[in-house]
Amino acid sequence: MDSSKTKNQNLQLLLSDCSVKYGGNKDNIALGLEYFSLELLAHNQNFYDEFLSDDENKGLDVSRFHTGGSSDGGLDGILFNNDLTNVAIIQTKNKKGQMDATTLGEARDFFSRLPEWMNASNRDAWNENTKRLIDEAELDPKQQEISLFFITTMTRNDGILYENIVDESNYSYSVKNWKVNCVLLTQSDILDLHKETSNVKDSTLVSELKFKVSNKYKFTFEDGEYKTLVTAIKGNEIAALYNRTGVKNKLFNLNVRAALSSTGKINKKIIETASDENEASNFFYYNNGITATCSEFTLDNSEVTANHLQVVNGAQTVAALAAAAKSKKLKNDVYILMRLIETDKGKNKSVVADKITKYQNTQNPVKVSDFYSNELINKYLEQKINEKSGKGAFPSIWYEFKRGNIAKGTAGRKKIKLEDLAYLRYACLVDAPFTYKHQKDIWDGVENNKNFWNAMGINGESCDSWPDEEFAKVGWMIRSWFNFRATQKLIDRNDSNPERLYLGTLSRYMTALSFCGMEFLRKQGKFSSYIDLMGSNQYCEDVEKKMIKVTRRVVKTEYQYKWEGKVANPRLNMPQNESTWDDLREKLISEYKSED
Repeated sequence: MDSSKTKNQNLQLLLSDCSVKYGGNKDNIALGLEYFSLELLAHNQNFYDEFLSDDENKGLDVSRFHTGGSSDGGLDGILFNNDLTNVAIIQTKNKKGQMDATTLGEARDFFSRLPEWMNASNRDAWNENTKRLIDEAELDPKQQEISLFFITTMTRNDGILYENIVDESNYSYSVKNWKVNCVLLTQSDILDLHKETSNVKDSTLVSELKFKVSNKYKFTFEDGEYKTLVTAIKGNEIAALYNRTGVKNKLFNLNVRAALSSTGKINKKIIETASDENEASNFFYYNNGITATCSEFTLDNSEVTANHLQVVNGAQTVAALAAAAKSKKLKNDVYILMRLIETDKGKNKSVVADKITKYQNTQNPVKVSDFYSNELINKYLEQKINEKSGKGAFPSIWYEFKRGNIAKGTAGRKKIKLEDLAYLRYACLVDAPFTYKHQKDIWDGVENNKNFWNAMGINGESCDSWPDEEFAKVGWMIRSWFNFRATQKLIDRNDSNPERLYLGTLSRYMTALSFCGMEFLRKQGKFSSYIDLMGSNQYCEDVEKKMIKVTRRVVKTEYQYKWEGKVANPRLNMPQNESTWDDLREKLISEYKSED
């Protein structure tokens, strides 16, 4: 963005460019806002991979998730991931000036309409795109995380007033035990999100940082193996540290996740407390504090000099305080408890730093899969996947095992995440329905967790690498998973093909079913090993072709005649059914044999 222009001018340019990108006129700012908002939200980790175009130069493409035109049902777009676990519904208002009562009323009305969109009897009033997107999203707030985003180009005025609207709306859904989150974004929020999504995370560390702590409230613990500074530090000092040129997210590069957006539920509350005149002085008591590691630190009176400082717990607190300070809301009497641990003097990394990261994050509302991002198996897989990517039958991919850690040198390659790989391997090797019905249980616990190591270990035991045959086997699973997803995109607009509705959502399920078939073929001597199978793309295609065809046929028959139209949300419920899974495995082999 051009720093010489006002926020509004910068935003108008962005929206104009986005309108043109999606076929609109450069002056159609309202259309640009609709698509720009969809792109911003599509960058969320829950959605990003679903919307990347196969055309590398085009990048993100959200066109099919836009409702467009009149009779849109009061929404501009719906985003959802293939597993249908996360849904985002947006409505935008392109208006000038400060937030007014009319727009607040529109936001309140939008937040209240989820039951209306869930009611099938209302669908005749909607345009075709809205009908299609609502059908495909299978709105079910008891099984899905649904976020409602009201986005306007207006500026903030009375923040308390519209935050009350958001809180009231969220409360109305919480009493129904619905997993719904209402979010209202204004001009500054849009620009902040744009800046956040445009920032490619640098994987380097800051070699030296200096900051001040309370000279009155500090002590150094040196009785153990690792020297530790325990202190109270002012919120403004932490904010200034983060906002320093060349720092920001480099503080979190060894963390289990990147700092989450300030529009999230947790960060928003942190900002509110730190900005509240009556509550700011209590921030020290309410907040869990910050734990950081460094390779070495020195303390000179109140000034700390730390090398390779990394916040391993409290990333959201740091980012939220920085956001509050930037908007000039952070109160001066905010203090935070801080522990700074010197993990390995003179070095920038150590095993204990990984352990501290894991244990410090076990009692906080992070995504549970984040606990496993520093397991050694992940570094092995990152290296091995990079080594095999695009060779033979192996897909061209890279491995993201730490949320928000954007790898360099991955242009043109698709991403597979730690969660995706764990669910895929568990589905193939253990139980596919479990990964749809009880997938959170795979991450239950922090260490020596049976379910996690059933997914990522060898015979249920922890490990830091896999035998070559096992890696090749998983390579085929990944290949099949990506192929099912790619096929769904190819047939997406073919209304006559019922597979377009479920092929993406059930891609893991169908991969696991196909894997059962491939194991049958291996035992029958159709191929000798997965190493041989994955050595040649043509050979792999020849071996798997008929099995994939039969897999698609038996699932299509099951879906059409036993689930579609018979139950609510068939794509969510069919893969959870154990007896259906058992029947399909038998039918797959039986039908394959009958074709022979």
